[in-house]
Amino acid sequence: MILVLEKEINLIQNADIKSGVLQIVSKHQEWIRTYPTSISGKYHKHEPTMDIHLKRTVYFAKEFINEFSIKGLDADVLIAGCILHDIGLALLTRKGKVDKPNWKYYEVTGWSRRNDSKGDNHPILGSVEISKNPFPSSRRIQDLVESHMEHWNANCCRVSSDFLERLCALADYLASRENIVIKE
Repeated sequence: MILVLEKEINLIQNADIKSGVLQIVSKHQEWIRTYPTSISGKYHKHEPTMDIHLKRTVYFAKEFINEFSIKGLDADVLIAGCILHDIGLALLTRKGKVDKPNWKYYEVTGWSRRNDSKGDNHPILGSVEISKNPFPSSRRIQDLVESHMEHWNANCCRVSSDFLERLCALADYLASRENIVIKE
């Protein structure tokens, strides 16, 4: 089986960061391949699965890297953050119906999602998932993941504090826009 997001991971030049991202993606690759970007089926109709959304997000990260002449470690951190920004959702969702308290089943997609009183906490859960497999610059990547939702719901995560964090959030936002066509 070809590794999901292999092309995007290979954009990362730093071997330690690439290895760390590869380890996390490998652990969740079936989820990345099959999870519908919108569990309810209402949104992201142009991105039927998470792998497509992540590829689109990395596309915009590459555009920012070129436009703003981002180099070296910063470029690798941005790419890694864009690849891993939604990984926390893998911890909140399961294929099929989960018949437990605090889980909601979405018949239209056939997936269940754990709900909690904190709202959409997948940015924080994603950061925790990255921290379980620390690698050089992983704390910096966690910062990008933690702040990527601020433009949709600032209550779910921390607000970005620097340029790379804002670019990760913007790449995610642009990728989710249906009217933006990407030419490869």
